[in-house]
Amino acid sequence: MSRFIQWPAVELSLSLSPTLALGGPDDVGEASWERQGRWIPTTGVDQYAATLLKWFGANDSQLNTILPNLGNFGSARDLGFLAA
Repeated sequence: MSRFIQWPAVELSLSLSPTLALGGPDDVGEASWERQGRWIPTTGVDQYAATLLKWFGANDSQLNTILPNLGNFGSARDLGFLAA
């Protein structure tokens, strides 16, 4: 499911959600009997928070202080769903 909201200065698109379907592309398992509705998150709440904080003007040093677990998600600090 995809959402799109537009304000004059901000474009917000939330299409980062997994496909929640039994046996779907994001269901965990190799064989068909293993695909029983287990989805592993691909995006952390810290990544959403970092994107919002960057939009508010926080720099990388501040993000590391505010969100100490952000480094666990690799280099994807800005998910790109907020564009000014």
